Amino acid sequence: MSLVCDPGANQGGAGTIAASNDCAAWRLAGPLGMADAGAVIEVARRLPLPTSGQVDCAGVTSVDSAAVAALLSFARRARDEGRQLQFVNVPAPLLSLAALYGVDDLLAP
Repeated sequence: MSLVCDPGANQGGAGTIAASNDCAAWRLAGPLGMADAGAVIEVARRLPLPTSGQVDCAGVTSVDSAAVAALLSFARRARDEGRQLQFVNVPAPLLSLAALYGVDDLLAP
């Protein structure tokens, strides 16, 4: 079975995750909270990990603790597959939540 990059994989929900056309990066956009994180995590499971390891959070508009859980889920998957992820353009509120929960090293460059 081969995995194909599907940049338009997330068709539902306000928060989205998509792969760049070349599968080099993932891009998160919209709110990433309790109402959206589950769907975003589910779509991410169907996407191949980004070849560059980069997850761009610039498009994230609002967060709650579920956003931290989503990023932890992505990082756990990468670890399980022997890969690393780098979260870039992380919004300040998400950095603050990660620090509060003691997982800010997850978001360190």
